[in-house]
Parts: sequence; C-alpha cells; structure tokens
Amino acid sequence: MTSALLIAAFVFAGAQPSDVLLDALVWGADVVKINPANYPAPIRKELTAYLQRFSALQPAPAQPMSREFRMVAEARYRYGRRLAAVSASPQAPALASAYVEALQPCYEWEGLPDCPQREALFALNYRQSHPNSPFHDYLLLLEAHRWLCAAEAFSSAGQAGAAQTARQSSQAAAAAAQESKSHLLRTAAARLNERSACLPPR
Repeated sequence: MTSALLIAAFVFAGAQPSDVLLDALVWGADVVKINPANYPAPIRKELTAYLQRFSALQPAPAQPMSREFRMVAEARYRYGRRLAAVSASPQAPALASAYVEALQPCYEWEGLPDCPQREALFALNYRQSHPNSPFHDYLLLLEAHRWLCAAEAFSSAGQAGAAQTARQSSQAAAAAAQESKSHLLRTAAARLNERSACLPPR
C-alpha cells in the first residue's frame, strides 16, 4: 500500500457517502467500506456490479520475494484489479494487466508530484491512443484525480505554476468524465470537481 493510501485509509473512516463512492473508484474498494444501499438506484446497480467484479478479481498467490519487491507487486496488482473491475468486458483483466505493465506505477508517492503526475499523463495518453478502450471514461476520472494529487504536491513544494497547470488539467478531465454514460462515473466526477482535493475532507 502506498503512503498516500495509508493516509487515505485513515481519512476514509469518517468520509461521507459521496466521497466513499469516489475514493472506492480511484483508490480501490479494498480500502473503503462502501454500502450500495446508501446510493440511489441507478448508482446502486452499477456500484453493485463493480464491487462484484472487484471481489471476483482475487489477489494472485504470493511468491517468495523481498519485502520491497512484494510491495511493488502488490501495488501493481491492486492497480490492475481496480482498473479491470470498471468494465464487464471479458478482455478487461488482460487489458488492465497490460496497462499496469506499461505504466509500472509507483508503490510509494512519498509526498512528491512525480508519481501522480506520471499516472495522470499515462491515463491521458492511453485514452488518446485507445479511444475505444473499455476503461476510457474511468481513465478520465482517474486522470482528474491524479492531477489533483499532483497539484497538491506541487503546491507543497512551492511550485505554484505547476500546481495551477495540474489543477486546470484536472478540471478539464473531470468535466469530460461528467459527460460519461455511467451514472457511477458521472457522480464520482462531480464529487471530485466539487471537493477539488486528492483526499476527502476530515
């Protein structure tokens, strides 16, 4: 689990339903407790299906390896699981694995903007090169979120210009995500745009 996720797991304890929904999608349904009954019928239906797919994608058997390599492997598996669960396409798991293999996401962000920025840019480039991907609309949400995380890290580092650019990129991606046909993704994107923060308010 990344350092960002450790923080998130603590913050999620008192989060509101709208934030729980968003964060289940961008961080993973394994770090939040989410009850589909808390949401209106159209969202509940999609959320239930998402959670069923997520649960069906069980972690791969652990292989003997060092602690660091195990953390890297776990982070990559979690990323692929989260991505695969957003689509009912039979190809989704294999496509998600290929996505993660190409991205090679960081297992720790360490409070720096590099990793979330790289995730955002990768999502953007993947969408543009794979316009018919089953992950297309979800990647808009993920991109918007990761740009916000990068913006906050840029701000902490005193890089105001980079932070502003990242926020503008986030707003553009979130606006596009709100045009999705999915009630689930539209609702999550609207909440992300409203709270304008990487993590839910405490």
